Parts: sequence; structure tokens; C-alpha cells
Amino acid sequence: MRSRFIQSHFLFLASLSIAYLFSSIEISAQTKKDSPQICPANLSAEIAKIRQAPQLTYSRLGVVVSTLSQPPQILVNLDGDKYFIPASNGKLFVTAAALKLFKPSDRIRTSLLSIDPPTANGEIGGGLYVVGRGDPSFSSKSSLRSLVSQLVAKGVKRINGGLIPLGQFHGSGLGDGWEWQDLQEDYAAISSPFSIDENVIDWTINPSKINQHVKFTWDSPTLAAGWQIQNQATTGKIDSAFTLEVNRPLGQKQLIITGSMPENAQPELGATAVPDPEAHFLRLLADEITKQGIRIDLSTTPLADLKQGSQPQVELAVVTSPPISDLVKITNKTSNNFYAESLLRILGTRFNRSDRDASHTGIQVVTDTLHQQGISANSFLLADGSGLSRKNSIAPIAIVQLLRIMSVDRTFWDSMSIAGVDGTLKNRFKDTPAEANLRGKTGNLSGVAALSGYIKPANFDRLAFSIAINNSNQSGKELRQYIDSIVLLLTRLRHC
Repeated sequence: MRSRFIQSHFLFLASLSIAYLFSSIEISAQTKKDSPQICPANLSAEIAKIRQAPQLTYSRLGVVVSTLSQPPQILVNLDGDKYFIPASNGKLFVTAAALKLFKPSDRIRTSLLSIDPPTANGEIGGGLYVVGRGDPSFSSKSSLRSLVSQLVAKGVKRINGGLIPLGQFHGSGLGDGWEWQDLQEDYAAISSPFSIDENVIDWTINPSKINQHVKFTWDSPTLAAGWQIQNQATTGKIDSAFTLEVNRPLGQKQLIITGSMPENAQPELGATAVPDPEAHFLRLLADEITKQGIRIDLSTTPLADLKQGSQPQVELAVVTSPPISDLVKITNKTSNNFYAESLLRILGTRFNRSDRDASHTGIQVVTDTLHQQGISANSFLLADGSGLSRKNSIAPIAIVQLLRIMSVDRTFWDSMSIAGVDGTLKNRFKDTPAEANLRGKTGNLSGVAALSGYIKPANFDRLAFSIAINNSNQSGKELRQYIDSIVLLLTRLRHC
């Protein structure tokens, strides 16, 4: 799946305050590998200097730094016992619980079942049951084709009774407190037991000729059958303002394109969330069944009409996800919201069997599991699995406790982004002592930035840390500068 579609096109102010220039110079100076070393006793005071930047006057900063040695030593606790909106740092709690409860090799199954085996002439009666368990990796190009190919291999030639979905968890698929404007976006796709291509559809927009409509195309038109496009956007002169916007009305299979893009603009790549994942999945499955030569009666059999004892027991096809270890790695390293929300619901379904919303039961499972590991249940309050909700509240001290607990888990360790190397930290900390040294999890929302992880100063013990900034009017790029400057202080620690 592609990254977020419309990149913000802002004009940056040429005049910056003297205070901001000074703080930028200070941050830049800290990247030098010959910077003076810091004693642990002076670390809090050095962080306080960064905290005093005028741009952070109205913001909240939380910092906790701890050694991983036993017993651990807290070197810094700046409001670390207070709640902060963690953004994607919340994913650490879901992935940690998943690794505690699943074996790293466990996989998520998607199955096709029938009540009886196919007849001698290849017919299935009573419908084809589609069992969805929320595999976030299920794709239209490989998983779907494989599933149907197995039907063909079993000799199935006709399906009577249509497709009957058996979703293994309940709920809206949305996080508690998600903002409605986000619901069209690929990063807020609905988590469903029936998921395909992360429940988004990719598209491309190209400029055309001046004053003519831009060119919109679906990357895979068959995935977007039934969608309507209102293209009101035009092509502007070379180097004219970029004002292109793409919006999907709430709950509708429709895109409205407005604004303008310059004639010399690069193609705009994006994706939009599917409003009804189950219907989308079943349509694509029916299309693939027909494409591979199987006749299908698309009328469905209501589940209420099934007689006792007529339950599907014959598994005709199954596709499994990559191992849980890989799903966790994708979740943390690329900060994939969809994978995080899927894992949360899978946890709620597997380890708390009830008819409640799988998001709620998943949160309960995560909370109980990590509480049993020694993390106070009052130190973190989850509203979703991805960190997109602003109702999440986590104390930095809880994140550091979690990092200490999970530091011995190689799968968790490998799931973290490596500074300057990969994931969401690929372009940060280049040519600094943190490059290829820091393993961490980023978090970003408007007015919120966070970074938590592990780092090994050259002359000190390995550390676990959590840094969060909330309630800021600064851009994400600016907030990351302050966080990065704190991290670079940690690289200068020495025993003294």
C-alpha cells in the first residue's frame, strides 16, 4: 500500500525568530561526534535547557530515561508519571501483548468451507462459507487467487446457495475517538474480519493540459467497480499553486476531486479507504470464482435459516498470513495503523470470547496481559490499537517499563525501526552517533510527537527511553528536532 496521498504544500515563512535560529544551531551542534560527554547527574539539566525553548512554552514535554541493567536506574523522569497522547507509540502495547500471547510462528487463517464435500459433478450445496479472521496481509493479487485455485483443485465447478460470510469478530472496525475527517483516508481504513489489500484502493492523478481537468485513474480498476468520480480539478500553469484535494463523502463509494495542480507537477499517488470491507471482499471473491471458471449462484442463505447440525465442516481452501512475528514487524517498523487495529481485534477474539466489540475486548486483553507483566493498568488507557485516537493516554514511564520487559524478546527488538537505516526512522539521525544505534518507535499527530526505544551510548549502559511532546502549535518537523536533540544528549552519556 502506498503512503498517504496528498502531501501538504505549504509556503514556509522566510523570517524565523532569533530564538528558533538559536535552538536550531544548538540542535545541529549536538550531532557532532566530538561533542562533550555528559554525566548522568547532569542529564536532566541538559534536557531542561531544550525544554526552555520559546517554541515549547505552551507545550507539554515528558521524558523518561532508564538503564536496562538490573536493577534498572531511572536517570530522568520529567513528567513521566503523567498522561500523554502517545500517537503511534501506542502500537508498542498491542504488539507486546501479541508476542506475549501468540507464538511468533502463529498465523491467521482465512478459510472457505461447505456443509458437505463437492458432489461427483463438482457441485456444492447450501452455500460456500467464507470464514474471515482479520488477516491484515490478505491481498487480491496472491491470497485471493490462491484461495479460489484451491477450490478448482478440489474439483468444484458450481456453488449453489451463494457466499455466506462468517466473520470471527464484531464491531464497527473503527477506533474510539477517531476524527470523522480521517475516515476516508488510507491510514484510517476499517479493520474487518474480511480484509483485502488493507481495505484501501490506490489511485493516481496526473496533470493534463492547462485549464483542462486533471487525469484520474484507479491503479486496479477492477477493485473500484461501482465507484463514482467527480473530477472538478483543473490543470494550472507551470509552477502554479498546488491546491489539489481528494475527498470521499462519509460512507460513500465516491471521490470528489477539486483544486488545481501545475502542468509540470509530478503524478500524485494516493489511496482511499473502502467504506464497506465485507461487501468489497465478497464481491472480489465472487469475481475471482467466476474468473477461474466456477459457476456461482450469488443468492445468499440467511444464517438464521440454517438448521441445527447443518454447520460447515468441510474445509475446501485456506490461506494463512505470514507469522505473527512478521505482522508485528510491519506494525512497528512501518507504523502501520491497519495492522495494529487488526492485531488488536484478533487478540480480543482469540483470548476474550464474547459478543462485545472486538476492539473493546482486545483492549481488555492487552491491558490485562501487560498488567500481569508488572505494568500498572492505571498508567495507560487505550482507546484503539494504532494510536490514531486522541483518547489514548499513556504515561512515558509505562512505555519505558514495557521496553524493559520486552528488551529480551528478539522479535520485539527486531520490529523496531533502526535510525538512519529503515522504517519510520530511515531518514532521521543520519551522520550522528544515533545512526544504526537507536531502535525506536515513532509517533506523530498534529500537535503531538513521540519517540521511544533503545539506544547504547558509546561510554554508558544501554538505555530505554520515552519522549513525548503534546499540545504544540509547531509542525511535526520542528517537534522532531527537539526530540532528536534529546536523543543525541543520551549518546553523550558516560559513567562519572
